[in-house]
Amino acid sequence: MLKYLHPAFSRMSQVKIIRITRKDSYNFSHNVMNKTLFDFRRDIVIGRHINDRILVIMTTYMSSLPVAKILNKVRFTHILLDEAAQVREPEAIAPLSLGDAATKVIIAGDTKQVGPSVLVLGEKSKEYGLAQSLLERLEKKYQEFAGKQQDFKYLKYLATNYRCCPEIVKFLSSTIYKYPIACAPEAYLNKQYPKIRYPLVFYWCNCNDTSSQDLKGLMEFVADAVVRQAQHYFSFWPHEWDHVKMRDVCIISPFRTQLNIIESKLKNVGLGKLTLLPSYLIQGHEFQAVFLTTFEPLESDGTSSNPTKSLTNPQIFNTAVSRSKSFVVAIGDPFSLLKAEKQFPECCWKHYLSICLDNDTIFFPESCKPNQRDRFKKKLSAELALPEKAKSAEYASHSHETSPFLHSKTH
Repeated sequence: MLKYLHPAFSRMSQVKIIRITRKDSYNFSHNVMNKTLFDFRRDIVIGRHINDRILVIMTTYMSSLPVAKILNKVRFTHILLDEAAQVREPEAIAPLSLGDAATKVIIAGDTKQVGPSVLVLGEKSKEYGLAQSLLERLEKKYQEFAGKQQDFKYLKYLATNYRCCPEIVKFLSSTIYKYPIACAPEAYLNKQYPKIRYPLVFYWCNCNDTSSQDLKGLMEFVADAVVRQAQHYFSFWPHEWDHVKMRDVCIISPFRTQLNIIESKLKNVGLGKLTLLPSYLIQGHEFQAVFLTTFEPLESDGTSSNPTKSLTNPQIFNTAVSRSKSFVVAIGDPFSLLKAEKQFPECCWKHYLSICLDNDTIFFPESCKPNQRDRFKKKLSAELALPEKAKSAEYASHSHETSPFLHSKTH
């Protein structure tokens, strides 16, 4: 929120923004300040802030009730609930106690990303409606109203994506949202990797290629593949992205244990400053690029052992892919992914892999021979029920490569 509110309000002296934080930290400007709940309570007691012409308070859902108690009878003219699809309904209702009958309420969020339907597991909780967010409930109710009123204007859908490059936007639009989403003009200029063939990439990591079949050994094997991919991309890092820091690239895994192994290996090759996040802690972030390590132990029937963390879960998949501005590299076994995602209503990996096949961005370890690569691709095409693709001259020139980068004399 501060990323967008601060530039807009920093030149407006009549506006005061107070961020409720856990501890004191520096103030951004004369009218944007950080306060702990203790300091905010003290300020209100001695009469500060209340008479400001425009007071904006930024806080979390959890802190909204203490803020309401501190402000007592003060009520806000506007309340904005951000990421409202992520929280359980009682958590979203709590901040509304800061308003009254005249308050304008804006509820924003994405019901296609991680929310209560993923996080609430108890059958009783689901029975009583806790697996549905306030945003989902209102969306369904407003859709009923919209069907009866032609001029209904209280339900708005995302029309423009300001984060991702056009190819990622198009993919998410067709796979997840099922309606057209435009790409903001600045995304065309600033967010595409100049040397990459296509921004959706899959790197084939077959765990049958390692002799160690215990869980730790498999995680080590996958971690080596992830680190090699990270090294490869940084070796081709474009000059146009010299301003991008290592922390702006994220590696996402369903398991913290896997990330710990990857982190140790990254430090050994000078890439220790990359961001590493488990799949259940990625909301609210954005990165220049994202690497998805999809390995997870599966049940005997091939389904995910933990669907609340699995990247085969459509909501987690969408949340992870949409963190990236420029490109996504997925690392894993495509057949395991296709089998595991059958337990979900949406087949995101089927679409992702189909696009990678169509754009020749499925790549293999150097140890994989050309005829093996062709055989694997043919098998995958059959699994995806795709027509066999005619091999163009361009395809023949790079179908046996291990890199997604365009040819150039110098990198």
